Amino acid sequence: MAIRRAVPTHLTLEDRAYLGLTARQVVCLALAAVAGYGLCLEGHASPGPARAAGFAACLAVGAAFAFVRPLGRNLEDWLFVVAHYLLTPRYALWRPRPPAAGRQDGADHDWAGAAAPPIVWAPPAARDAAVPSGAGRRRPVRSRAGVG
Repeated sequence: MAIRRAVPTHLTLEDRAYLGLTARQVVCLALAAVAGYGLCLEGHASPGPARAAGFAACLAVGAAFAFVRPLGRNLEDWLFVVAHYLLTPRYALWRPRPPAAGRQDGADHDWAGAAAPPIVWAPPAARDAAVPSGAGRRRPVRSRAGVG
């Protein structure tokens, strides 16, 4: 017997939080109202119509962020895109890295890491002279059983 399950629909719709508005819209309007109220409180030296105009401007900006969706995107998404466009460089220019400090030949050996010892070739006679007798020779390894 086949069990039937309901397929969820309307997954792209936002939930309605308050008075038919989404949670994002409620937050945008609430932040605009708080900013406008703060502007009215701080502008106590200015006349009443100027404070009312500032409050209305804050509400208008909040309503724009809550309800205006050009090309199906929120205004905060567009604000991020514009800020990203303005803050990123327009072109890239390749330049070689300067040589590491203390290097005379200009070779860049950063890929080997700072802890890697330098590898220098020396002729066999110089190697034998630099190693004391018996220091560089390996001893044969004996097994614990005594065989070998």
